[in-house]
Amino acid sequence: MGLTPDDVHAVRFHTSRIKPGYRMKEVDDFLDQVASTITHLQEQLQRADDSIGVWKAQTEQVQRRLDAREAESAARSHDTIPIPRGAVADIEAKREQLRAILREQLRLLDDGPSASAQ
Repeated sequence: MGLTPDDVHAVRFHTSRIKPGYRMKEVDDFLDQVASTITHLQEQLQRADDSIGVWKAQTEQVQRRLDAREAESAARSHDTIPIPRGAVADIEAKREQLRAILREQLRLLDDGPSASAQ
C-alpha cells in the first residue's frame, strides 16, 4: 500500500524561495498519494462488506432450512414409531453441535472481516 499513518504525520514540505508558502508540486504529489491510498482502502472495505453480505445471506438460508427441518421433524414425530432413548440423546447432541457451529459463524460474521484476518 502507498501510505501509512506515520507517513502522513511525518511529511514535511519545503518552502518556496520564489513566493511564500510550500512548493505546490510537493503538496500535490502528496495529496495524490493520500487520495490513491484512500481509494484503495475504500475498495478493500467494499469487497469486505460484500463478502459479509454474502456470508450473512448464506447463514440465514441455512438457518431457515434448519428451522424448516426441525418443524418438519416435530410434525412427523407424532406419526412415527418410538426411537430408542440412546438415539434421541445422540440426535440432540448433534443438533446442539450444529447450533453451536451456526452461532459461531454468526458471531464471526458480526465481528467483521478484521477479526477473521487476525
